[in-house]
Amino acid sequence: GNYIGTDFSGTLARGNSVGVLIGQAQRNTVGGTAPGSGNLISGNQEGVTIVDVTATDNVVIGNYIGTDVTGTSAIANNVGVLLLAPNNRLGGQAAEARNVISGNRFNGVDLGSANATGNVIEGNYIGVDVTGTAALGNGEAGVAMFQGASENTIGGSDAGAGNVLSGNVFGVLIADGNVSGSQILGNLIGTNAEGDQAIPNSQTGILLWGTNTVIGGVEAGARNVLSGNGFAGIDLGPGSTGTIIRGNYIGTNAAGTAALGNDLGIFVNFSPDNVIGGTEPGAGNVISGNVGLNININGLDASENTLQGNYVGTDATGTAALENGRALLIQDASNNVIGGTESGARNVISGNLPGISIEGPTATG
Repeated sequence: GNYIGTDFSGTLARGNSVGVLIGQAQRNTVGGTAPGSGNLISGNQEGVTIVDVTATDNVVIGNYIGTDVTGTSAIANNVGVLLLAPNNRLGGQAAEARNVISGNRFNGVDLGSANATGNVIEGNYIGVDVTGTAALGNGEAGVAMFQGASENTIGGSDAGAGNVLSGNVFGVLIADGNVSGSQILGNLIGTNAEGDQAIPNSQTGILLWGTNTVIGGVEAGARNVLSGNGFAGIDLGPGSTGTIIRGNYIGTNAAGTAALGNDLGIFVNFSPDNVIGGTEPGAGNVISGNVGLNININGLDASENTLQGNYVGTDATGTAALENGRALLIQDASNNVIGGTESGARNVISGNLPGISIEGPTATG
């Protein structure tokens, strides 16, 4: 119930260097789920910092971090939450546990250390206001992972575990090839809290340079909705590899019934050995409604990628076309597989402008 970094009215910045610092300490709670127990942590250089390999099992719930007391205007921290420690939790599956981490000058949440493993970020509004209907963006990423911060989970497959990551520059930024084993599940990235209107991340929903990342899952609750973003829903950058993208709606509303397009659905950019979809029930993505391209596999290194079981250009039922640009462009990339003979491998690629385009002298195999 405290105001940390503001004046007594909760409307003007009176910042500290760090609002709340948890160092070498375990099992502490910042905020709470009872009415009035959440803190306003705004106007600081760092809102909440959790540091050291021994700072585990801390919980940050029910707070406004980077906003004013109403949750509708910004009083920026430089960084909302800085996690440099393992096995902590931001938010929770109950609405009362939700943090609003918005309006911060740089990233909403930074996971910036090799010690930052096993953390769970769930049920939060990151880049939108307290209503979940309007942008209140962080100045860079909603959640950023770098410096080897691995095996963290953003969202989850249980009811209420997904975050809203919208209104930022990037929804999720995995900025380091040493970041491995991240899971991004059940989130709304680029939409409002209902998933029926766009609140764009101005660049990309998920920009990824890490390895062995899982985006979505075969359970309906693990589905991410990545729609309405200014550039790509998902951008796999050079050097990223081993990504599994499954069960997501990319370019549609949360119901999968109408276009809510990114400019580009999935961009596989000089990135090898990724799987988009799969043969098991629920693994296929709906990649439809995107303005320019639904999928682009680009560059000499973008090889050994597999696309199976997806609906590209249709709604979630596979029976109606959505408003689409091009379906799939393979440009200068070799040895990629579209479909297959195994049961469930078939993609439905319909209702687009061109369907499959293979271009460039190195686009072989």
